Amino acid sequence: MLKGALLLQAADAAAADNEPEEAFALHGQARAIADRREKDDIVSSVYFGPTEVGVREVRLLVRLGQLDKALRLARGVSIPADAPIGTQIRYLVTMAFAYTRTRDDVAAVFALNRVAALAPADLRFDPSARQAIRGLTKRGHVLVAEDLAKLSSEACLA
Repeated sequence: MLKGALLLQAADAAAADNEPEEAFALHGQARAIADRREKDDIVSSVYFGPTEVGVREVRLLVRLGQLDKALRLARGVSIPADAPIGTQIRYLVTMAFAYTRTRDDVAAVFALNRVAALAPADLRFDPSARQAIRGLTKRGHVLVAEDLAKLSSEACLA
C-alpha cells in the first residue's frame, strides 16, 4: 500500500516536470496495486486505494493539459464521505481549476464553494484554488459574482 502511495507521488512529480510517459507509467503501477487491494485504506496516516488512484489520474490529466479527458474521467470518480479531507480537497480544487480552464464558471464556483465548506484555509494556501478564483473573477460572470466575492474574501484576494 505504501508503495502505491509513493508511486502516485512520483507520478505527480513526473507530471509537474512535464514527463507524461513517466507520469502515466508510474500511475499505472500504482493502479495495479490498488486494483489488487480493491478498497481504500489508511495505513500510517497514508490514504491509498482505487479512489485515490482515480483522483490522482484526474489531477495528472489536468496538469498535463488534457482537460477534456480529465473531465470525462472525473464523472466516474466518486469520493466517499469518509475519504480524508485532503483527498476531497485535492479533487475539488483540481476540478475547480479544470472547470475554470474550460470556462464552466458555475461548476468551478460550485467546487470552490465545497472547498470553502470543508477547509476554507485551502482557498488561501492552495495555488490552484487561488488561480481559479482570480481567473473567474476576471471573467466577471454575473451569475456567480456574489459567490466569487465571498470566495475572494475567504482567499484573501479581495
